[in-house]
Amino acid sequence: MFQYSLFGKPILVSDCEPQVRIIRADKSGLVHRSDDPDEMVKQILYLKNHPEEARRMGENGRQAVLEKYNLMAGSKELIALYNDL
Repeated sequence: MFQYSLFGKPILVSDCEPQVRIIRADKSGLVHRSDDPDEMVKQILYLKNHPEEARRMGENGRQAVLEKYNLMAGSKELIALYNDL
């Protein structure tokens, strides 16, 4: 998921809660119910028919990876945690 986001692509995920939380927080894609293939197709077509919105979602995801979801950003929190021990 993060690799595609880094490439600036909008992400389509099933309703797996950890993925949903990230996609919604960053406004980086769309969510479909895992048991509904028709809804997945609908979301794919939405992205195809709304290229500007899809571009914005992709850029939001890219920014999120550059700012939050990377080793450098995560290591600061981990180092702080160890320092507090």
